[in-house]
Amino acid sequence: MYKLASIQYRIFAKFFRFLPERIAINILYFRRFGNFPNIESPRTFNEKLQWRKLYDRDPGFVCLVDKLAVKDWVRERGTRDLRVPKVFWVGNELEQSDIARLPDAWVLKASHGSGTNYIKLPGEPVDIGKLNTLGKAWLKHDQSSVMVEWAYSKVTKKLFIEEYIDVGEVVPRDYKFFVFSGAVKCIQLDIGRFGGHTRNLFNKSWKDYGFRYTHDRMVPSPDAPKNLNKMVDIVEQMAAGFDFLRVDLYSDGVNIWFGEITLYPGAGYEPFDAIEVDRMFGDWWSLPSINERGEG
Repeated sequence: MYKLASIQYRIFAKFFRFLPERIAINILYFRRFGNFPNIESPRTFNEKLQWRKLYDRDPGFVCLVDKLAVKDWVRERGTRDLRVPKVFWVGNELEQSDIARLPDAWVLKASHGSGTNYIKLPGEPVDIGKLNTLGKAWLKHDQSSVMVEWAYSKVTKKLFIEEYIDVGEVVPRDYKFFVFSGAVKCIQLDIGRFGGHTRNLFNKSWKDYGFRYTHDRMVPSPDAPKNLNKMVDIVEQMAAGFDFLRVDLYSDGVNIWFGEITLYPGAGYEPFDAIEVDRMFGDWWSLPSINERGEG
């Protein structure tokens, strides 16, 4: 089970990798929002994401976007009560002997991209040829040049297989915590990411903000996970010291698993249903000065 990149994205990817970064950003931003971003004096959340892409070249970002390396970073962070999915295999091409050593369910991922996930469910047959074709396509993908997401340019490209997180749903509910200066301001809940995708946004007390963010909302709003407070504590501890991180977790109400850390949600091209919401998110984010990080 996996989600293909759209035809539009694949066409644009071949073209935009050859454009200067600022021009590519302006074209893609205009296509999504109908106006150009104010990158030098950004106000909205999506404008500030474009600022980060162009100017914030913190070397520590590379580990955070590397889906393999970040696992050790999370463990070293000493976050209590958080499970980090085990890695069963790392490489560039699968052999039948590799498949034979795996459990009945697992997830194939790439270290260097976004949306590169293949879920192998219990009892499902494995087409190793199909997987290797998919893996080769992932290894050719360059997230840094297509979406101007600098940190990915420094990640070593690898495929890996990690444990499947069984929370009683085929595709686990994805809890995405927007953490600004160490405080959770928004929790994004994605349900049905491979079909019938819905997205709701809540504050840290699980009050639904009631606005749309790229995908339709589920109505009525889903209930909060039973261990919500513990999840909030974990991500606030993990994101301490950063001006903004999105930390993704999974939960079955008792156990909590780490998903990933995102620096550039939606590459800064996901529209809210009102500009006022984009500005509200932007107001939560105090950008560092270029002198703090250094221009790349």
